[in-house]
Amino acid sequence: MADLFRWDQDLLGDKAYDELLVRLEEVGAGSPAGRYYHACYGRPDHLKIVDVWDSPRRFQEFAETLMPILEDLGGKPMEADVWPVYNIRKPPSTGIATPGCLLARFEPPGMSISQYEEIMKRLGQVGYGEPPERLYHVCYREERGLRVISVWQNGQASRAYFEQVVRICLDLRIPGVPLAEPAIEDVHHIIDGSPLLPPSSCSRPD
Repeated sequence: MADLFRWDQDLLGDKAYDELLVRLEEVGAGSPAGRYYHACYGRPDHLKIVDVWDSPRRFQEFAETLMPILEDLGGKPMEADVWPVYNIRKPPSTGIATPGCLLARFEPPGMSISQYEEIMKRLGQVGYGEPPERLYHVCYREERGLRVISVWQNGQASRAYFEQVVRICLDLRIPGVPLAEPAIEDVHHIIDGSPLLPPSSCSRPD
């Protein structure tokens, strides 16, 4: 089991965020236990964060160190949106975030677990089940249905992938999903601390 923590607010600018990383490393909290993945993305003056943790308790333990440093740097401590993770997929080799990496947020209206599973099955059948350019894929459950966040090495690979998703959804006659364009933003920094899990190993029951 895991939970996704998402901060869409303006927490820090890029220079303050980079200093935050240095300060966390200095106190031994740069790679906290229990955090599977961390992605900072968005405009340099409006950075957003997505974390995947093995439990809220572990995040709260980390927050006791994080929040005083964040406030000292002029950040605005804000509550995260927290959602249960349904599925995590990642390559056997975690990959290295290089300049040009992108984060895609795919938020189709009301996507169900059965629809998601069928889409993933069809993607595998056409050779897009585990694209090597995808560094991370997490599917989580909001009140309005399943959502997906993925990190890509380049825009060309992400566009080709989501074109396949649209074709499959049209073929399956899944309403709404083909019209949901993924929101693409630049990645500023990634910390991958997740175990090497096989696809679907974090799936939750329906």
